[in-house]
This record gives sequence, C-alpha cells and structure tokens, in this order.
Amino acid sequence: MNKILLTIVFSVLIIAKSFCQTDTAKASFYYRQGIKYNTSRDYKSAIMQFDSAIVSNPNHLEAYFHRGLVKFSLGDFKGSIIDFSKTIDINPGFIKAYLSRGIAKFYLLDYRGAIMDYDKILLLDPKYTDAYRNRASAEKSSGQYNEAIKDYYKALSLDPDNSDIYLSIALAKEYHKDYSGEIEALDHVIKLKPNHTFAFLLRGNAKRFLNDLDGAIEDFSACILIDPQNKAAYLSRGRVKLAKNDKAGACEDWQKAAPLKEAVMLIKENCK
Repeated sequence: MNKILLTIVFSVLIIAKSFCQTDTAKASFYYRQGIKYNTSRDYKSAIMQFDSAIVSNPNHLEAYFHRGLVKFSLGDFKGSIIDFSKTIDINPGFIKAYLSRGIAKFYLLDYRGAIMDYDKILLLDPKYTDAYRNRASAEKSSGQYNEAIKDYYKALSLDPDNSDIYLSIALAKEYHKDYSGEIEALDHVIKLKPNHTFAFLLRGNAKRFLNDLDGAIEDFSACILIDPQNKAAYLSRGRVKLAKNDKAGACEDWQKAAPLKEAVMLIKENCK
C-alpha cells in the first residue's frame, strides 16, 4: 500500500514538474514572439504575445517590462506605468524600469513622481548619467531651475563631452536671462558639434540681448551658411541689421524669412 502511495505521489510530482516546464517554455516562446512583433512595430500583436507570456509565467519580468515599453510607444502611459511597477515589484533593483516609469510619469506631467523614480535610481547607482539628466528635465518643467542646473552639471561631470547636456544647460540659463552663462554653454556645444545650427541661433540671440550685435550677426550668418533655408536665422539677423541701421539688409533678410508671420509683419512696418 505504501509503495502504491509513493508511486502515486511521485507520479503527481513528475506531472506537476512537467506542467511547470511546459509553462516556462511557453512563456519564453511567447516572449520571443513579442520581441519579434515589437521590432517590426506590430505593437498590437506584441502586446498579445507578452500577455500570453505573463499568463504562462506571472513573474516573467522581461515580459512585463517590454509590454510596458510597447504601451509607452502607443501613448498608453498609465498602462506602461502599471507594467513598469510590476517589473519593479518582481525586481526592486531593475534600474531601467525606474527610468522608464519616470519618463512615463513625466509625459503625464507627474514631475514629482518622475523625480522620485530618478532619486531611486541614484540610490542604486550614483553614477547613472541619464537619471541626473532626466531628473533635471523634470525639475526644470516643475519650475525648479536651480536644481535642474545642478543636476545637469552632475550629469556633465560623468559625461563631459555630451553636447546635449551643454545645450540643456544653455536653455536653463536662458530662462534665467543669464545670457553670458548661456553663451559659455553654447560655446561647448559648437566646439563639440561645429554644424549645430540651433546652437548658433541661440548664441546669436544671447549675444543680441547682450548688445553684441556684430557677434550676433556672425552667429546667425554661420547658421545660414550651414542651413541656407533657416528662416529663423534670417529673421533674427534682420532684427540685428535694423538695430545697426542697415534697413536694406534687414528687409532683404526678412524677405528670405517669409512666410513667417513675424517676418511679414516686420516687412510691412519697415520695408517699402
């Protein structure tokens, strides 16, 4: 009798193990299919495959995470946050889940929530550059410009040749009307990326506000040399030329800036 009972128990364990192995295999299959569909941008099918992977293995961390990424791509930020949160429940040390959830919160204008996620990342890894950058963006969007600038500089200390960080610093400085600081940051952007038209445009405007009219024209002209169709550069250069009493040159630039509404208005007011 005992032998029969042991045989039955052993058989049940084997069957249970077999089911578990089958479910794990199924989950892996569905997950790989989800990645395949996501790569081909068939997001609906990708979600269906990740759903199946999660049904087969309710603790499939990567399936939750990638389903969250797909939902984010579809603009379902609330749905993506739910999946990223589940990923974090399974593995509280998964930095990419905090980063992705922070970005989703940012898009929902939940800047405080985003900052909290980036804070958590920096507790896990104090040298995670993107956490400083993204936290700075959330701080800037919530009006914490001084804190944002501090975080941008922390990011810069970890990635000193990143032109995007310098550009972010320049924009934050511009908000504070710290045009000298803005120019300093843009100098670095242009040094790293000599064909960065937006940096030339911003620096030209900063120089204009500091009444460095010749320097402003030089930057706007550099922008136009790189991008001859840049109407914003023509518009701004025309304003500086007018300030230098070169009305003919200003009108010529504004003609090239049309059909921008501001250019049309300036032409009506100043050009015959």
